[in-house]
Formats: sequence, structure tokens, C-alpha cells
Amino acid sequence: MFEATKLNSAKALTENHSGIPKAAIGLMAGALVIFFVWMMTDDMFWRTRINYRLLPWIGATAVVLLVPSVYLFWRKELDIFHPLVHASLSYWFPAFVVGGIFIATDFIQPYQMSLLAEPDSDLIWTYVYIMLGYAGMTLGFYLPFGKWLGTQASRRLPSWDWQPNQVLLPATAFLGVGLFFYISAFFAGVVGFSIVDKTDAFATLNYTLSFLALEAGFLVAMFIFKSRSFQIEHLFAVGLIVVLLVSRLSLGGNRSTILLIVTMLAMAYFYSGKRLTPKTGIVFALLAFFALIGGMIYGTTFRSVKESEDKVGLEEQFETVARTIDLIATQNTERVLNEGFLNLAERIDGVSSLAVVVSNYERLKPFESSFGLENNIFTDLWTSFIPRFVWANKPIIFDARAYSDLYFNFSGNSYALTPVGDLLRNYGPVGVPIGMLLIGIILRVAYSALVENQKITIGRATAYYMFLVSLSYEGFYSTIFIYGTRVFAIVFISFVIADALLINKNNSVIAKKWR
Repeated sequence: MFEATKLNSAKALTENHSGIPKAAIGLMAGALVIFFVWMMTDDMFWRTRINYRLLPWIGATAVVLLVPSVYLFWRKELDIFHPLVHASLSYWFPAFVVGGIFIATDFIQPYQMSLLAEPDSDLIWTYVYIMLGYAGMTLGFYLPFGKWLGTQASRRLPSWDWQPNQVLLPATAFLGVGLFFYISAFFAGVVGFSIVDKTDAFATLNYTLSFLALEAGFLVAMFIFKSRSFQIEHLFAVGLIVVLLVSRLSLGGNRSTILLIVTMLAMAYFYSGKRLTPKTGIVFALLAFFALIGGMIYGTTFRSVKESEDKVGLEEQFETVARTIDLIATQNTERVLNEGFLNLAERIDGVSSLAVVVSNYERLKPFESSFGLENNIFTDLWTSFIPRFVWANKPIIFDARAYSDLYFNFSGNSYALTPVGDLLRNYGPVGVPIGMLLIGIILRVAYSALVENQKITIGRATAYYMFLVSLSYEGFYSTIFIYGTRVFAIVFISFVIADALLINKNNSVIAKKWR
């Protein structure tokens, strides 16, 4: 009976989102068309020198990255928040295919290219490792072990099947707590375009607990989209999302903040059971596109106005935000948009940074110990679960500045490493597919435990959203395991508290929904 209910719920979800393939295609095609139209209107594009030798490797990589999406589309199961599809759309395809086209056409000339010993050969090998990595992750996802483990976990986890009107109270509390820790992370330099205070034993804890604000935002979005009719509480709910957006824009100064909120709303809409038509998909696609451009303009201007990475107080931070908005508003619109597109093109590129690792990892291997990077994957994994306030002198984990200093001769920036590059540095070519296979298994466990072939509840959808948010394909390999574990621990504990905050104790999720 229970299994039949799960299958029926999954079938209903698929039927409600029968428009998702067209919507997803519209999202990708619309953004790419607008972007490449802008490219072709730029005089520099027509003066570019095309690297025809690299184009077939870019094309082959595109095929590998799109295979899971095409397979799911063929089975009429395409979900843009499926772990493999989301990974491809959110990072791998833009960074390595679109970014690769920019490099192959000489549209951008990143500084990283000057660090390659043999540019053509290094770039080709980079694409070989990218394909091996994503293929390994795909294989790991479809191995039966991950699905079996996720199914077992699904049977034992609470369903967290709250009603929409039950989540607003705990969401408000979590937003307040999350913002408190986000402000604390700001003072520690973890957010806000600042240098992290390595002496602050609670900096990482503050940043991790600030994820509660994102959890609250998703809960509020689910409340809005799952409600059958408009209520006065919806105005309050919208206000909470605005507070979340403004706080992260003002304190973080991030280029991805607006897109993060749009993605949160799109995912909540999808998993709330609303019918996602091609028209709705195009609306979200346009919102995502303008969020991407707007965020790039705001974030880049913010960094330019702030000038340095010195930590500042709240008053000075808000003054920087005001000057940023004023500068954007008073500049020539065409100039602002052109700079935004160009910054986006440079920011999208993930090929050149990874190619630096491919080109130099063997030569720089003997120097990694002096930078604290030797065998960093193993070190990061076992030391990360010991709080710094317990072990004050423990090794620094995820030291992006040390990595940038060694590989790019510049510690004033955090260059993209990617799990592929980190595995290559630590274990050589054979480590890339094996390490990414393990990530694929983790993705399947989370997806099977929280989403696949079951009724999508508010709590489980939120837990899955938090898992996706914790994933970073741009940073160190171990972050996927470490932040995934930390974030799920936060979700589980906070949901126990949320259940305690529910007014009607007879509807206790822990009491009635534990399987």
C-alpha cells in the first residue's frame, strides 16, 4: 500500500510537470541565444582567431554532459533539479562548454592561459579529464548501490509531511537565527568580499549555521506555492524572502545572490506540485537570465567600489552598497550591460583554471607540502569534523588562497579548482573517475532518500534543496562530502525543532511520520 502511494505520488508529480522538458529547453536555449546574439554584436567577436583543434573536444564534452538529460528527456522524466541535470546546467556545461567556446574563439584571454606550458595540449587533456570526471559521476549515480542505500534511508527518515500553514512559524524563527549567524560570518570575514579571520575559531560554524536562512526561504516559498488561496500571511511571507535577498546582497556582495533566490523559487514551485508549463518555464528562464546579468553587474561593481578585501563594519558595508547602487544607476546603461556581459563571459570560464592544474600539477607536486596542500583531500575529510574551537591549531581546510598562490602566483584571488582538479592533484589521472564515481553515489543516495519515487513533502523537498545548495563543483573535492554532511545535520536538527514549534501536537511529524 505504501509503495503504491509513493509510485502514484511520483506519477502525479511527473504529470503535473509534463511541460518541464519544453520549459527546460526554453530556459537553456533562451539564455544561450540572448548571450550569443550579444557576442555577435560585439566587434571583438568578428576579429577573433578560432582554435579549430579545440572545438571537437568541446563538442565531445557537451555530448557527455548532456547524455543524462537526453536520457531522462527520452524517458519523459526530465527534472531540471535532478542531481546530474542540475550539475550540468548550473556549472559543468556553462563552465566547460560555453567557457571553452569563449576561449576557442579567443573572445576572452584569461590570465590563466599564460601559465600553460603547452596551451593546445593542456586544454585537450583538460577536456579528457572533464569527460572522465562527469562520466564517472554519472556511472556512480546509476550504480544500484546508491539507489538501494537511498531507498533504505527514505524508509527510516521522517516524512516531514507538514501542511503549508504549519511552516511559517518555524521558518520565521530559522530566518532570524540564520541571519544572526550570517552577520557573525560577515564579521569573521567569511562573507562580504573580505579576508577570512583564521584566528576566529567559530568562523566556519557561523557560516554553516547561516544556511538556516536559506532553509527558511525555501520553506516560505513552499508555503506560498502550496497554499490553495491567497491569505494575508502571504504578504508576510513575501517580506521574509525580500529580507533574505536584501541581507545577502548587502552583507555578502555576491554575484550569485539574485540567481540563488530565483533558483530557490523555481525549485519550490516545481516541488510544490504546481503545473510547470512551457510558459512558466520561460518566465523562470528570463528571471534566471536577468538575475545572472544583474548579479554580475552588482557583484563586480561592489568589489570595484570596495577596492580591498579588508574587513569593515556594518556602517561602512552599507555605505559601500549605497555607492554601488548609485554608480550602477548613474552609469551609461549600454556600458553597464556590456561590462556585465563581458564579466559574465570571464566568470563563466572554468576551463583555463582547471587547465593550469592539468599543465602544472606534476611539476608543482614537491612544493605542495610547504603550502599546506599535500594530500589535502584526506586531511580535509578527517579534520573537518573536529571544531577549531576544540583543536585551535588544526590544519586549514579548503585553503583556496594557498592553492592560488602556488598554482597562479597570486594569493589575492580564489581561482576555481573543481573536484576534478583536486583529484588529479592528489591521486593522478586514475583518481578522477574513481573519485567522481563516489560523488555520483552520494548524489543518488540523497535523491533516492528525499525525492525519487515518493510523495514530495515540504520537509523532504527542503532537505533536498539544502543538499543541492551545499554542492560546489568549483571548489575542493572534499567540500561536497563535508558541507553535505554538515547541512543535512542542520536540516535534521532544525526539523526536530520545527516539529516542536508546531502548535497542533497531534500532528507531530516525529511522532506520526517516523517510519
